[in-house]
Amino acid sequence: MSVEEFNRRVEQGAITIDGVIAAVPPNVHYDIARQWAERNVPVWVEKPLILTDQLDQMESLIAKYPGKIFPVDFFMDCAPVNFLLANRKILQSIGKIRRFDGCLVENWPLESGREWLVDPKVSGGGLGMDILVHPFALADKLLTACGITDVILIEDVVCGRYNENLPGTEETYMYVEGRAGNASIYIEGGKGVDEHYYGVSLTGEHGRIDICTGMEGCDPYISIQNQENKIYSFPNQGIGYRGTFFDFLLLLYGSSESCYTSLAERLKAGVNSVAYMKEAYAKKKECLIYTVGQRPPVPEKPLGQVLPFMIKKKS
Repeated sequence: MSVEEFNRRVEQGAITIDGVIAAVPPNVHYDIARQWAERNVPVWVEKPLILTDQLDQMESLIAKYPGKIFPVDFFMDCAPVNFLLANRKILQSIGKIRRFDGCLVENWPLESGREWLVDPKVSGGGLGMDILVHPFALADKLLTACGITDVILIEDVVCGRYNENLPGTEETYMYVEGRAGNASIYIEGGKGVDEHYYGVSLTGEHGRIDICTGMEGCDPYISIQNQENKIYSFPNQGIGYRGTFFDFLLLLYGSSESCYTSLAERLKAGVNSVAYMKEAYAKKKECLIYTVGQRPPVPEKPLGQVLPFMIKKKS
C-alpha cells in the first residue's frame, strides 16, 4: 500500500490508528507529531524530541494538543530509576544532593549508515545532540525528585571529534559542565572513546548512588555507597524501552496514573533536555581531535563506570 493510499484510507475512516511511533530522524519529528496530533492520535516521539530551532513550535503543539505528544527516553524509563522513585527513602539516605554526573559513552565509532547523526540539518547537531539528551532528561527527572527545581545553567562545554573520515565537522563527543541550584552538573557522551558505560550518579552529603541503566553485556543495577553499601540488580531488564513502551500502551489503552513516568514529567524532561542542548551549542568551541580508543581532555571526568563484577561472562 502506498503512503498516499494509506493516508486516504485513514481520512475515510477505513483504517483506525490508535497510536503512532515516530522512530525517525529529528528533522521530521515536528511534522509527524503535528500530522497525527491534529487527528487526535497520540504520537510516540523518539529522542531528541525536536530540533533546537523548532523547540518553540513543538511547545506550542504540545499546548494545543494536550496528551498527544509522548517523548521517549530510555534513561528515564530504566528499571533502576523506576525502583528508586518507588523507594524514595534510598534517595533520601544520601542527603542533600551536591553533584549529578551523567555518562553515555561507547568505545566504538559511529556505525555505518548512521552518518546522519553528525549532519546538523537532520539530527540538530553532532553526536552530542543525539546522546546528551538522555542524561539531561534523567537529570531533570531525578533532581526534581530530590527537591532541586532549578534549571541547569551551562557553564562550560568541551567538544571532540575522532580522527577518522566522517562527513562534516560536527562533534562525536561532548562534555558539559553546569549547575542546578547548589548542585554541580557534569555530563558527557560520545562514541569512539576509551570506555563503554551508560549511567548517572547522584552524590549527596551522606553518600552516593550510581545508576547503570544497562547496556550490552551488563544488566541494569544500582550501587549505593553510604553507611550501608548495597547493590540492587535488575536481570534481563534491558536499557529502558520496555518501561517506555509500557507507559505508551497505558496512555493508549489504560490509565496514565499507572505510568512509571507521568506525561507531564516526560514532557518537561523532553523539552528541557533540548533547551539545555541549545544552550550547550551556544557555548560550543572548536572540536578537539582525538584518536578512536582515547578520550578528549576535559576539566573533570564525570563519575561512574561499570562495576567489573556486574559484567556478564560470555558463554
